[in-house]
Amino acid sequence: MVFSRHVNCFGFGMPRKKLIYTSDYPYHVMSRSNNKEWFYISQVDMWRIFNQQLQKMIQTHGLLVHAYVLMSNHYHMVVSVSEASNLGVVMRDFQRNIAKIINKKTGRVNHVFGGPYKACLITTCDDYARVLKYVYRNPVEARVTEFSQDYSFSSLTDPLTPLCSPASGIASKVPNRNCFDWLAAEEGEQYNFETMKGLMKTKFKESKRSECCKVAQK
Repeated sequence: MVFSRHVNCFGFGMPRKKLIYTSDYPYHVMSRSNNKEWFYISQVDMWRIFNQQLQKMIQTHGLLVHAYVLMSNHYHMVVSVSEASNLGVVMRDFQRNIAKIINKKTGRVNHVFGGPYKACLITTCDDYARVLKYVYRNPVEARVTEFSQDYSFSSLTDPLTPLCSPASGIASKVPNRNCFDWLAAEEGEQYNFETMKGLMKTKFKESKRSECCKVAQK
């Protein structure tokens, strides 16, 4: 199932291309809090609310969660959807439900999220592994923790997070063994920058500079 719609751009440069809504491949999804502030409640409570809403999206929309990390003012997820739904509907309900809960708890009336979610389609095994590592290493790169597995608000080690844990298909390049060793291996600032840059597109694609670097290293 494949179809496309317009999504909001990042607010700089050229408008983003149409996002392809499909159940054939997973997406990297992220969103920040309003004004990049903290989420107004403790991260422990936020983690519980996010997990509850993810479980609800799984039950009502057939969402599949591959990876998920909650930071102090934003989140990263790798997810896929069923043929019966689409990412736009799932994310609309997900963020709207979270915003209602937080505003009720805090007595706020303002926006919780700074804008619509940002999504990037992932269509190859290599890109999937690259993005998954980027997500799980987010707390490490932010210098919140030394190792990915030590971060409390991550689906990597939290058994309560409802993961689908795919081990084949597009996820075949992700190590099933020694996963922590794989995550601990640093890729370098340029690699991380190019990954982040690739995620700003509606379909993940390494820049020509990254491809040139690969050729030069061979």
